[in-house]
Amino acid sequence: MLSPKLVAGSTVVSNQLIRQSSPDIENFIVRDISAAIATAVDQAALFGAGSATVPKGIMSFSANGVGSYSYGLRSANQTFGGSATWASVLGFEKTLEDGRIFNDDNSFAYVSSSATRTRWQQIAKVATFPEFLWQQRDDEPDGSVNGRRAVSSAQITGDIVILGKFSEMLIGSWLGVELNVNMHTRATQAETVITATMLIDVGFRYASGFTASADSGAQ
Repeated sequence: MLSPKLVAGSTVVSNQLIRQSSPDIENFIVRDISAAIATAVDQAALFGAGSATVPKGIMSFSANGVGSYSYGLRSANQTFGGSATWASVLGFEKTLEDGRIFNDDNSFAYVSSSATRTRWQQIAKVATFPEFLWQQRDDEPDGSVNGRRAVSSAQITGDIVILGKFSEMLIGSWLGVELNVNMHTRATQAETVITATMLIDVGFRYASGFTASADSGAQ
Protein backbone atom coordinates (compact mmCIF):
# COMPACT_ATOMS: atom_id res chain seq x y z
CA MET A 1 0.00 0.00 0.00
CA LEU A 2 1.50 3.32 -1.11
CA SER A 3 0.15 6.71 -0.07
CA PRO A 4 1.20 10.10 -1.50
CA LYS A 5 3.77 12.15 0.41
CA LEU A 6 4.89 15.61 -0.64
CA VAL A 7 8.41 16.51 -1.73
CA ALA A 8 9.17 20.00 -3.03
CA GLY A 9 12.02 22.18 -4.21
CA SER A 10 12.19 25.85 -5.15
CA THR A 11 14.54 28.51 -6.43
CA VAL A 12 14.49 32.28 -6.92
CA VAL A 13 15.33 33.73 -10.34
CA SER A 14 15.70 37.38 -11.28
CA ASN A 15 13.13 38.66 -13.74
CA GLN A 16 15.98 40.20 -15.73
CA LEU A 17 17.52 36.76 -16.24
CA ILE A 18 14.18 35.37 -17.43
CA ARG A 19 13.65 38.24 -19.89
CA GLN A 20 17.18 38.28 -21.28
CA SER A 21 17.81 34.56 -21.59
CA SER A 22 16.72 31.92 -24.06
CA PRO A 23 14.40 29.01 -23.17
CA ASP A 24 17.56 27.09 -22.28
CA ILE A 25 17.70 28.80 -18.87
CA GLU A 26 14.19 27.57 -18.10
CA ASN A 27 15.24 24.01 -18.90
CA PHE A 28 18.37 24.47 -16.77
CA ILE A 29 16.31 25.65 -13.79
CA VAL A 30 13.82 22.78 -14.13
CA ARG A 31 16.65 20.23 -14.34
CA ASP A 32 18.28 21.76 -11.26
CA ILE A 33 15.10 21.55 -9.16
CA SER A 34 14.32 18.06 -10.48
CA ALA A 35 17.80 16.88 -9.45
CA ALA A 36 17.24 18.26 -5.94
CA ILE A 37 13.91 16.42 -5.71
CA ALA A 38 15.54 13.20 -6.95
CA THR A 39 18.17 13.53 -4.22
CA ALA A 40 15.43 13.90 -1.60
CA VAL A 41 13.64 10.82 -2.95
CA ASP A 42 16.88 8.82 -2.81
CA GLN A 43 17.40 9.91 0.80
CA ALA A 44 13.88 8.82 1.71
CA ALA A 45 14.27 5.47 -0.07
CA LEU A 46 17.44 4.74 1.89
CA PHE A 47 16.88 6.33 5.31
CA GLY A 48 13.31 7.69 5.49
CA ALA A 49 11.92 7.32 9.00
CA GLY A 50 8.43 6.28 7.88
CA SER A 51 5.50 8.48 8.89
CA ALA A 52 2.42 10.14 7.48
CA THR A 53 4.67 12.59 5.63
CA VAL A 54 7.94 10.69 5.10
CA PRO A 55 8.38 7.34 3.29
CA LYS A 56 9.99 4.44 5.12
CA GLY A 57 13.46 3.75 3.75
CA ILE A 58 15.18 0.40 3.73
CA MET A 59 17.50 1.25 6.64
CA SER A 60 14.47 1.95 8.86
CA PHE A 61 13.43 -1.71 8.61
CA SER A 62 14.74 -3.97 11.35
CA ALA A 63 17.19 -6.64 10.26
CA ASN A 64 16.63 -10.38 10.46
CA GLY A 65 18.82 -12.32 12.82
CA VAL A 66 21.42 -14.61 11.30
CA GLY A 67 19.63 -17.65 9.88
CA SER A 68 16.20 -15.93 9.83
CA TYR A 69 14.51 -14.89 6.59
CA SER A 70 11.33 -12.91 7.26
CA TYR A 71 10.46 -11.08 4.03
CA GLY A 72 9.18 -8.06 5.99
CA LEU A 73 12.62 -7.39 7.51
CA ARG A 74 15.98 -6.60 5.98
CA SER A 75 18.29 -9.54 5.57
CA ALA A 76 20.78 -10.10 8.38
CA ASN A 77 23.46 -7.45 8.86
CA GLN A 78 27.04 -8.00 7.76
CA THR A 79 29.97 -7.13 10.05
CA PHE A 80 33.45 -6.34 8.73
CA GLY A 81 35.17 -6.09 12.11
CA GLY A 82 38.14 -4.44 10.42
CA SER A 83 39.31 -3.90 6.86
CA ALA A 84 37.01 -5.42 4.25
CA THR A 85 38.17 -8.64 2.63
CA TRP A 86 37.03 -10.48 -0.47
CA ALA A 87 35.42 -13.08 1.78
CA SER A 88 33.43 -10.46 3.72
CA VAL A 89 32.24 -8.85 0.48
CA LEU A 90 31.05 -12.21 -0.86
CA GLY A 91 29.11 -12.68 2.38
CA PHE A 92 26.66 -9.94 1.35
CA GLU A 93 25.42 -11.83 -1.67
CA LYS A 94 25.45 -15.16 0.15
CA THR A 95 23.14 -13.71 2.81
CA LEU A 96 20.61 -12.64 0.17
CA GLU A 97 20.74 -15.93 -1.69
CA ASP A 98 20.33 -17.91 1.54
CA GLY A 99 17.02 -16.04 1.88
CA ARG A 100 15.99 -17.00 -1.67
CA ILE A 101 16.77 -13.54 -3.09
CA PHE A 102 18.51 -14.06 -6.43
CA ASN A 103 19.96 -11.71 -9.03
CA ASP A 104 17.68 -13.08 -11.73
CA ASP A 105 16.94 -9.64 -13.20
CA ASN A 106 20.46 -8.20 -12.78
CA SER A 107 19.28 -5.51 -10.34
CA PHE A 108 21.72 -6.34 -7.52
CA ALA A 109 23.75 -3.23 -6.67
CA TYR A 110 26.05 -2.01 -3.92
CA VAL A 111 25.71 1.47 -2.41
CA SER A 112 28.23 3.05 -0.07
CA SER A 113 30.18 6.24 0.54
CA SER A 114 33.07 7.76 -1.35
CA ALA A 115 35.32 6.81 1.60
CA THR A 116 34.39 3.14 1.19
CA ARG A 117 34.86 3.31 -2.57
CA THR A 118 38.31 4.87 -2.14
CA ARG A 119 39.30 2.27 0.46
CA TRP A 120 38.05 -0.70 -1.57
CA GLN A 121 39.85 0.53 -4.68
CA GLN A 122 43.06 -0.08 -2.73
CA ILE A 123 42.26 -3.54 -1.30
CA ALA A 124 43.24 -6.48 -3.49
CA LYS A 125 40.77 -9.34 -3.80
CA VAL A 126 43.55 -11.81 -3.06
CA ALA A 127 47.27 -11.18 -2.69
CA THR A 128 48.20 -13.01 -5.89
CA PHE A 129 45.50 -11.50 -8.12
CA PRO A 130 45.81 -7.88 -9.35
CA GLU A 131 42.17 -6.87 -8.97
CA PHE A 132 40.60 -4.78 -6.24
CA LEU A 133 37.35 -5.06 -4.29
CA TRP A 134 35.92 -2.01 -6.10
CA GLN A 135 36.67 -1.83 -9.83
CA GLN A 136 36.03 1.42 -11.68
CA ARG A 137 37.12 2.66 -15.09
CA ASP A 138 38.14 6.29 -15.46
CA ASP A 139 35.28 7.03 -17.87
CA GLU A 140 32.50 5.36 -15.82
CA PRO A 141 30.36 7.21 -13.26
CA ASP A 142 29.80 4.01 -11.25
CA GLY A 143 31.99 1.04 -10.48
CA SER A 144 31.45 -2.65 -9.86
CA VAL A 145 31.87 -5.02 -6.93
CA ASN A 146 31.79 -8.73 -7.73
CA GLY A 147 30.40 -7.81 -11.15
CA ARG A 148 27.48 -5.89 -9.59
CA ARG A 149 26.92 -2.18 -10.07
CA ALA A 150 28.50 -0.17 -7.25
CA VAL A 151 27.48 3.41 -6.49
CA SER A 152 29.16 5.83 -4.10
CA SER A 153 26.84 8.44 -2.64
CA ALA A 154 27.06 11.32 -0.18
CA GLN A 155 23.67 10.13 1.10
CA ILE A 156 25.33 7.22 2.94
CA THR A 157 26.12 7.84 6.61
CA GLY A 158 28.68 6.01 8.70
CA ASP A 159 30.31 4.57 5.55
CA ILE A 160 27.96 1.60 5.72
CA VAL A 161 27.63 -0.72 2.74
CA ILE A 162 24.25 -1.77 1.32
CA LEU A 163 23.66 -4.58 -1.17
CA GLY A 164 20.17 -4.79 -2.53
CA LYS A 165 17.99 -6.24 -5.23
CA PHE A 166 16.69 -2.85 -6.27
CA SER A 167 13.82 -4.20 -8.34
CA GLU A 168 12.23 -4.99 -4.96
CA MET A 169 12.13 -1.25 -4.19
CA LEU A 170 9.00 0.42 -5.56
CA ILE A 171 8.81 4.21 -5.95
CA GLY A 172 5.31 5.43 -6.76
CA SER A 173 4.47 8.92 -8.00
CA TRP A 174 1.22 10.73 -8.63
CA LEU A 175 0.88 12.99 -11.70
CA GLY A 176 4.61 13.63 -12.02
CA VAL A 177 6.28 16.96 -11.17
CA GLU A 178 4.06 20.03 -10.84
CA LEU A 179 5.61 23.46 -11.44
CA ASN A 180 4.36 26.70 -9.88
CA VAL A 181 5.68 30.09 -11.04
CA ASN A 182 5.11 32.82 -8.43
CA MET A 183 5.82 36.32 -9.73
CA HIS A 184 4.16 38.12 -6.80
CA THR A 185 5.82 37.17 -3.49
CA ARG A 186 9.16 38.78 -4.43
CA ALA A 187 7.84 41.29 -6.95
CA THR A 188 9.47 44.22 -5.14
CA GLN A 189 12.86 42.55 -5.65
CA ALA A 190 12.05 41.91 -9.34
CA GLU A 191 12.37 38.18 -8.72
CA THR A 192 10.28 35.10 -9.48
CA VAL A 193 9.93 32.05 -7.25
CA ILE A 194 9.77 28.75 -9.14
CA THR A 195 8.56 25.78 -7.09
CA ALA A 196 8.35 22.12 -8.10
CA THR A 197 6.26 19.66 -6.09
CA MET A 198 5.80 15.93 -6.40
CA LEU A 199 3.76 13.31 -4.57
CA ILE A 200 5.75 10.12 -4.03
CA ASP A 201 6.00 7.10 -1.79
CA VAL A 202 8.44 4.23 -1.40
CA GLY A 203 7.56 0.61 -0.74
CA PHE A 204 9.32 -2.76 -0.77
CA ARG A 205 7.96 -6.02 -2.10
CA TYR A 206 10.54 -7.85 -0.01
CA ALA A 207 12.57 -5.86 2.49
CA SER A 208 14.72 -8.99 2.77
CA GLY A 209 16.03 -8.15 -0.69
CA PHE A 210 18.46 -5.79 1.05
CA THR A 211 21.33 -6.35 3.45
CA ALA A 212 23.64 -3.79 5.05
CA SER A 213 26.78 -3.66 7.09
CA ALA A 214 26.58 -3.03 10.83
CA ASP A 215 29.90 -1.17 10.72
CA SER A 216 31.99 0.93 8.36
CA GLY A 217 33.22 -0.43 5.07
CA ALA A 218 35.98 2.18 5.00
CA GLN A 219 38.04 0.72 7.87
